[in-house]
Amino acid sequence: MGITSEAVLSKAEELIRKARQTSGQEQKGYIIAVKSLMELILSAEMKVAAPVQESYPPIAQQPVTQQKTITLPNEQPVRMDDANGDSLFDF
Repeated sequence: MGITSEAVLSKAEELIRKARQTSGQEQKGYIIAVKSLMELILSAEMKVAAPVQESYPPIAQQPVTQQKTITLPNEQPVRMDDANGDSLFDF
């Protein structure tokens, strides 16, 4: 379900009427809301008019080099008397 620009314009007209009936900070709030609605319409039209294609820079190919093997000390897993098995999920 998409929101039409006509629906957004109707809401903006309603907010403009309320802005005319108020003053001060309240009026400023209505004006900011109207501005946001107009920016929404403009950004939606720009997306339809000129779809942006994302392009990524090419990834530089790194030469494959021989990897060094790292050896870890041979450690035994910790055993607990109240554990039910080898899995972390055995309680």
